[in-house]
Amino acid sequence: MKLLFRLGNKLIPSVFLPGLVLASNGFNDLTDSMNPDISSTREIVYQAKTVQFMHDSAWVDKVRKLNTFDSNGNLVQTETFVVDETDWILKSKTLIDRDNEGNLSTKTKQVVRGGDYHNRYRQQYIYDDNGLALGTIDQKWHRNNWRNKKLTTNNYDGEFIVDVTVSKWRQGVWINHKLYQISYSDVGQRDEKISYKIRRDSTLIEKNKVSFVHDENSALVQKSYFSWKDSSWVEKARVLIEYNDSNRPVSRLLQKKDSSGTFINVSISENLYTDEGVISSRVKSWWKDSAWKPFKRYVYDHENPESRANLSALDGTMIPQKVLLAKAFPNPFNPVTTIQYELSSREHIVIEIYNMTGSKIKTLFDQVQLSGIHSVAWDGKNTLGQDVAAGVYLYSIKAGPSIISKKIILLK
Repeated sequence: MKLLFRLGNKLIPSVFLPGLVLASNGFNDLTDSMNPDISSTREIVYQAKTVQFMHDSAWVDKVRKLNTFDSNGNLVQTETFVVDETDWILKSKTLIDRDNEGNLSTKTKQVVRGGDYHNRYRQQYIYDDNGLALGTIDQKWHRNNWRNKKLTTNNYDGEFIVDVTVSKWRQGVWINHKLYQISYSDVGQRDEKISYKIRRDSTLIEKNKVSFVHDENSALVQKSYFSWKDSSWVEKARVLIEYNDSNRPVSRLLQKKDSSGTFINVSISENLYTDEGVISSRVKSWWKDSAWKPFKRYVYDHENPESRANLSALDGTMIPQKVLLAKAFPNPFNPVTTIQYELSSREHIVIEIYNMTGSKIKTLFDQVQLSGIHSVAWDGKNTLGQDVAAGVYLYSIKAGPSIISKKIILLK
């Protein structure tokens, strides 16, 4: 059966279009390979994201992603559209399944070809009996079967991931390919991450390293990138991150070293926020001819129903901003911190504590509350009443389908 999608006042059959290809070089490969966070992270929650490129001094739409959430506020589907002249054409969708505890279990990407959905990639998440994330298996759909491609395995020291092994599937067995080793500061913040190539004889060859610098608010303010050369680490690039008065990131400046050892600008990513503190857009610019040249923009839509109505006939769940403000004080803390938040309307509120691997530590609150300012305290204990280790944790405030998460640091 053909898939039809509404664009304006007409229904058209969906078609598959090739993806956009962006230029890359060795320097980009260095920063990109070390960029993904190994620990569990919280991404921007949005209803729609439009990717635009600068053309003839104007922003031109290229790609749009639409998210669908379940009644618990969990992301269950992402649809990707591309522009064909003046119409938005569905290109692919990603289906997200979760287990009974709400943990990710499977992500499946399907592409649209000939008006039908076809499997393309799948990622399966592995946990132990206590819900600890052990790794992922990446698979590709080939000849009506899922074929193994990549295995990522996490190794822990207590609650912290200290190394990650990446293996490739070769002739029916997993062959170790890369190793990432991660070290932490005394308060549980990531200090360094080193990548190695694993030879067939299991020896390790140093490749790249990234170091992390945090400020007094535990916010990441600098990442430095190194390559292994002549038996030592050579700094190649750095990222400088700036924040506004609300401790939200406003710019991310990428610089690389030239032949004289001087840092020169490469690119910058700048965030804009609404009066409520919700990100509205992100602009990326290249440094060229001693000036910043914008080339790419992400526009976020958090609650506008028009973003979906103009694209397809499928219904989506809107995500209004329910939590207007949230902060914890003191932070860092020992032994108790107070989480304060403001609600825009009466809502069912769930406040939970997670460690940096994504495992839930404790539910602090699970009730209906009226609009206004509220607070709840956490004493550094888990559900069993046991003291947890010093380190970095996340508190999550779920108000209906709206979710906000922030870091807190427990000291001992």
